Amino acid sequence: MSAQEALNFGLINKVVPKDKLEDEVSKLANAIIKVPAMTVKMSKVSINNMYEIMGIRQAIQQNRELDLHVMSSPPPELKEFFTISEEKGLKAALEWRDSKFAKDSEVGQNLRERKYEE
Repeated sequence: MSAQEALNFGLINKVVPKDKLEDEVSKLANAIIKVPAMTVKMSKVSINNMYEIMGIRQAIQQNRELDLHVMSSPPPELKEFFTISEEKGLKAALEWRDSKFAKDSEVGQNLRERKYEE
């Protein structure tokens, strides 16, 4: 997922160029510092409660359990991914993984384009 997609989905609240990141983080931290500590704490509690209601904790626990099963006897594709990642780096492993879906992505993109044209 790109940063722009994450922004569109509401997963993040801002996208900034890499060279401006430190400045933006400092601005946000300085704004938070001006808010009373108890207000920040209560906001955090409220956000955590919202996620709890949405089932985030259970989803994370289930994901951990599934990861445990997969990692205890990884399929050949996962072993290949980790081998490439260790030897050539994460970027190369991600490119290898994505290349397996390139044709499917093109088909999906063509279907989406056709849908919007109609």
